[in-house]
Amino acid sequence: MQNHKLIGHKHILDYLTQCLEHGALAHAHAFIGPNRIGRRTLLNQLLKKLIPGYMTQHPDISVIEPEPEKDIISIAQIRSGRAWLNLSPIASDRKALVIERAESMNTDAQNAFLKILEEPNQHTYVFLLINHRKQVLDTIYSRAVPVYFNPVPHEVMCKAGFSSDEAAASHGRPGILLAAKHSNTQDAGLFDTMASAATDSERMQALLRAGIDKKDVHQWLLETLPQFRKHLIKTKNPAFAKALQNTLRSLANSSGQNWQLVAEQTILSL
Repeated sequence: MQNHKLIGHKHILDYLTQCLEHGALAHAHAFIGPNRIGRRTLLNQLLKKLIPGYMTQHPDISVIEPEPEKDIISIAQIRSGRAWLNLSPIASDRKALVIERAESMNTDAQNAFLKILEEPNQHTYVFLLINHRKQVLDTIYSRAVPVYFNPVPHEVMCKAGFSSDEAAASHGRPGILLAAKHSNTQDAGLFDTMASAATDSERMQALLRAGIDKKDVHQWLLETLPQFRKHLIKTKNPAFAKALQNTLRSLANSSGQNWQLVAEQTILSL
């Protein structure tokens, strides 16, 4: 995870920091909002205050992510996380468990996760990152304090150094633009090659030649999204507009998606 500067959401960080300073930080929080809006960046800032000596790899911070092959969070992962929370902290007096893409928990995993929320250990904190409250069981949602992340205002994006066009294209999600700035020139060249190709076959051949691993296609879509949007503004192609809209829906509801198929459908509409 890139250690980006927090853009927007200062009021959320200030509120959570005050809760921490007054000993009132809840055991569990659900960070709710679309991908690349700044949830993890804000969490990184909070963890620096919560866990002394915070770093990306810290013995008192554990991160659970979907299994790469199945794209789910299994009951075994949740049970392992619960067992880890039961251990005493090593380098501080607190522990934090982060559930990335918590909507990827299958039903068994969510039911197992309830036990963590129902029987919290002292000085342990849990953070779930989800796109929408309906992506987890109501019983989970009701036991975690919801923190909603709204799109960053246009003027705030511009003050952060983005152009007005970039801010508009991102729809208030600074992570999209930050990821694009960190993507390599090969990705930009790949998009230009596909956009200028004369046939669908040439577009698909360009994608295959790029050799993007299946597990990295989701990330590639996120990082290339600004280029897709600029292409739409330039061409005003109705078919591409519809395909891009479907891509955005897939990115907003990422659980169980076939990202290779999503990418191909978008590319073929260029």
